[in-house]
Amino acid sequence: MCINGQSITRYNSFGYSVNEGLLQSTIGSIAVDKNNFCWISFPIGIQKFDGRNFINIPVQAGLPDNKAVHFFKCSNGDLLISHSGGISKYEIDRNGFELIYKNAPSESSQAIFIGEDEDIIYFMSKKGTIKGIDLINQKMVSETKTDFSVYPSGLYYPPIFSDNIINHKVGINFNYKLYLWDLKQRKIRAASSSFSDMSLYLLRLKNDQEIIYYSYKINNGLQLYNFSTETNSTI
Repeated sequence: MCINGQSITRYNSFGYSVNEGLLQSTIGSIAVDKNNFCWISFPIGIQKFDGRNFINIPVQAGLPDNKAVHFFKCSNGDLLISHSGGISKYEIDRNGFELIYKNAPSESSQAIFIGEDEDIIYFMSKKGTIKGIDLINQKMVSETKTDFSVYPSGLYYPPIFSDNIINHKVGINFNYKLYLWDLKQRKIRAASSSFSDMSLYLLRLKNDQEIIYYSYKINNGLQLYNFSTETNSTI
């Protein structure tokens, strides 16, 4: 006798390419705003997808650059866009943009979004300064110079931040080491020894003292590093 655990359901899938209106086949960043429109970043521009049509987003007031941008969706649904000119906020009610942070003349590259903590959006500038903008009044409330550099000499990748924040702490993968940065205290709380086998594509805090990363060498598995005990284990 055969007993099915659940009914078989057919799911439809759709594929989109430049033939269906996609701007390019190379995608840098994707986000969905609070109206469920999908935003896509390309090396040469931005598109908004409404489920049927791809809409090109040109450079305009409040959005001085649209090439190779990065998106960040806030907890309240606001969409932020990091570009060479700074950070813009998409004003969904008027379908326009507002420049909430302007890069200094020496910072002609996109800031790296770190995350949101207590209504503050944290990001890192080109020179390695961690800054915070209050989402409510859109004012700069935090600015801390660090030893991290977005484009460090001799290193092919910028700092990689964990995709979550716990108790004001965020994990950082930089120069083959793991760091625990306290956003509120504005300092490094702990650091690991060097791990040359760390992947650049996974970094997540398990709690405010343990971080998960992927290893290329140790059984090709997930690793758990404990900042308190300075020990590493395979998950």
